[in-house]
Amino acid sequence: MFMLKSKFISIEGYKQGRVLSMSLGVFNLWLVFVPGYALIWLAMWWINRKRPRPVEDPAIYQVVGRRKMVWFGFYPQLSLLVASCLVPIQPGARLWIGLPLALMGIALNILCFRAFAPERHTLATTGLYRFSRNPMYVSGLLLILGLNVMGADLSGAYGLFLVLTLAWVAGTHWCVLQEEKFLAGKDGEAYVQYRQRVPRYL
Repeated sequence: MFMLKSKFISIEGYKQGRVLSMSLGVFNLWLVFVPGYALIWLAMWWINRKRPRPVEDPAIYQVVGRRKMVWFGFYPQLSLLVASCLVPIQPGARLWIGLPLALMGIALNILCFRAFAPERHTLATTGLYRFSRNPMYVSGLLLILGLNVMGADLSGAYGLFLVLTLAWVAGTHWCVLQEEKFLAGKDGEAYVQYRQRVPRYL
């Protein structure tokens, strides 16, 4: 049996005593997702204004291909954003465990930009980049993991969010591998030595 409610939009189904629901409402995961990434992109915009060249080297699109980078990097994240509008934030322990994880991911992601000093023209190896070659992706994973904890339940919407999270992780890893090839060609021995002493993620 399915019912359509109008507290924004809510579709509920009952199957074997378990409620499967999708709700488009205010107190959903987008409430953390959207401001979180807005702050991250704002920080990137600000640091790009201070640098002679952008943090993200546009030459990578010429080497790897813009379409591939968009498909594997941007679309999974966009899909998570859309799905976050359908997953309610769960109160109680899930909220108070997941929210700090998500906020930590946002803060660490913004902190990564400190490694990109205005005068820097070389490989970023300071700050959080001393411990991880991809601290932005690790921070992003913390944010998405926190959202998963905050929204965890038996609903179909959360199941979709979890599947899209796995797709995002796979797509992000593919982008990391392409970036590694690009940096090895661009920075040569400096990147090879950096790769040998610092782990890819943790």
